[in-house]
Amino acid sequence: MNIVITGGSGFVGSYLCEKLVNDGHEIIVVDNLLTGSTENINHLMSNENFSFIEHDVQNHIEIENKVDYVLHFASAASPKAYTEHPVNT
Repeated sequence: MNIVITGGSGFVGSYLCEKLVNDGHEIIVVDNLLTGSTENINHLMSNENFSFIEHDVQNHIEIENKVDYVLHFASAASPKAYTEHPVNT
């Protein structure tokens, strides 16, 4: 399956990416890196079933590939982030 994961470079999203790539799915991560980090997904970057797009999901994006599922993990998980970035969370 082709799966888009928003917030895939965050703590929870990155673990989900690893699991789904290892299960043979094609994963496209869309993340603005506001609270996530590419360090969480660097080990997946060389996998042909994984791709990363740095993009803010508040803005329109078109994914060229067929998409079977979109899993939304693009939300900061701390009250401090909610306060500092109320629109982005």
